[in-house]
Amino acid sequence: MAEEQQTCQVEMFRGRACGRPLYDGEKCICHAEAPGKDSDQFIQETVRILGAAPGGYYDFTRFVFPDGWKPSRMDAKQAVYFDHARFLGEAAFGGFHFRQSVSFEHAVFKQDADFANTKFMTTVGFSHSVFHGAVDFGDAELHNPRFFEAVFAGAAVFIRPAFAGRAQFFRATFEDEADFLGVKFDGEAYFGGARFLRKGQPSSNEAKSEQSANFGEAKFAKWADFDDCRFGPQVRVVFHRAEFGSDASFHKTKFGGWIDARALALPEDTDFPSKEGVKAIDFSGCTFRGLTRFEGIHFQSEADFQHVIFDGQCEFLACKFAGPLSFQKAQFTAKARCRFDAEFFGEIERAPFAAEADFRYLELDGNARLTFRKVSLERCLFLETDVTKCEFVDVRWPRRSRLFRLWWKRAVADETSDLRLLLKWNPFGKRPLPAPEYYQMAQLYRDLQANLEQGYRYSEAGDFYVGEQEMIRKDKGWIRRFICMNWAYKLISLYGENFGLSLIWLVSLLLLFPVYLVFDGVFISGEYINYSWTRSFSDIVLFKVDYWNTVWTNFSVSTLNRGQIAQFLAEPYKRALLTAESFALAVLATFFIAALRRQFKRKTF
Repeated sequence: MAEEQQTCQVEMFRGRACGRPLYDGEKCICHAEAPGKDSDQFIQETVRILGAAPGGYYDFTRFVFPDGWKPSRMDAKQAVYFDHARFLGEAAFGGFHFRQSVSFEHAVFKQDADFANTKFMTTVGFSHSVFHGAVDFGDAELHNPRFFEAVFAGAAVFIRPAFAGRAQFFRATFEDEADFLGVKFDGEAYFGGARFLRKGQPSSNEAKSEQSANFGEAKFAKWADFDDCRFGPQVRVVFHRAEFGSDASFHKTKFGGWIDARALALPEDTDFPSKEGVKAIDFSGCTFRGLTRFEGIHFQSEADFQHVIFDGQCEFLACKFAGPLSFQKAQFTAKARCRFDAEFFGEIERAPFAAEADFRYLELDGNARLTFRKVSLERCLFLETDVTKCEFVDVRWPRRSRLFRLWWKRAVADETSDLRLLLKWNPFGKRPLPAPEYYQMAQLYRDLQANLEQGYRYSEAGDFYVGEQEMIRKDKGWIRRFICMNWAYKLISLYGENFGLSLIWLVSLLLLFPVYLVFDGVFISGEYINYSWTRSFSDIVLFKVDYWNTVWTNFSVSTLNRGQIAQFLAEPYKRALLTAESFALAVLATFFIAALRRQFKRKTF
């Protein structure tokens, strides 16, 4: 018992007591927290430990390293444990080689920590560690590093280190700048639940120049997990030229400041071919509150932005989406501005949406705006989204035949036949949505029409008016859609959008009905004309004279001189046909005038 009172009883690795002589009456020279303890004696003890390595490892558990302690460069061939250690001064481990596992679990670094060019050849753990000053891992080599719930109160510099194996930053907290410029992750990278905070209010110059969370030129070879991360309002997040070789997930991540993702390379990049099936880039449930910019990015797999909240400006500049894109049920607040701009492609034919792009069920609050500029919308879905708050500038819509494959009009991808079944399919594993009803698509067309008419783009608005009427007609069922007035309205003037079609019907009736009359018998100037169906073409000249006389007489009798019908036609059934022709001419003329007036009124003719 007396011997225990004369030795240090601080618990070391694997639960053993320290056993060193007491220095301050309670603890040994290694564990004492006395500010003026003998540094030379402390260094001698650490040198002795490094030379002896009792138990086959170096045990510095709960050591209190005084200010001014400068370890000499070491090449540790045994495992090293700094668990619960406290570094009162600068921790200078730059250039060290640790060939076995190293543990800094629960360690506290009161000042700066230098791990630049340090090689951790097996595993290294910094879980629950606290860095009060700046920490530098520049050009370090880390195997299976663990930073679980670590706290970086100062700047965290990870410039071009190499991470081998699984890198874990679960629920780590970065209170100042976090610089991962050029970092290379050869294995999985887990940042789930991490917090990137910028405490204090930087000056205007600092806000423009500093990047609080910098992943520029970072390379993620395998799974990258940023789920539930939090980036504070003063944090500028940079993914400039970052490369994701496999899946990446940003599920429920909240971005409070600026995001710069120019030239970001996402899954299946050629620099990192993935042997596993690429799932998606997942931003579902994220919150973007500052400026978010995705510039020049090629999304080669699914891109999931479902249930995302946009509370600031979001730009997708010159991006390409090779896989399905979903903004389903995303929410845009009153100050949100989201823009899809393919101007940098040069030609609109280089469409950014190569697969299905889902913009259904968006919530656009107040003055929120969603802009599509110089992009192709041939595979974009907008069902149940208020498109009156969207801006469409120089976009290309899908085309759909509206009549006998002769008249093609702009349409929406929600209607096209090859996508109707895909509306029941959801590539992101969410609950499938029901196929749209025709009245829902009619509402979508009506909103698009109102949007474009407000911008005096009547030609495009007319195409969507035709689409609206088509949906109303098809909503009547498979039989009634072909025997209703809407069907006749479509055949005669394409719902009033094509006065030329009405004119064709009108002229055709005036020219074809006399052909029937000259072959069935008609009185012209008191002479009865009745050509035989087997008559030869030798007197074609005479036939032409009789035909044009019949055309003029038929037009005169059917429109102005109804009293001369008895002199023109003798048989009652022919008179009935002429009466029907007169009624049809009146109807066709009415539709023609209405369609022509509609075009002149809207100034699109």
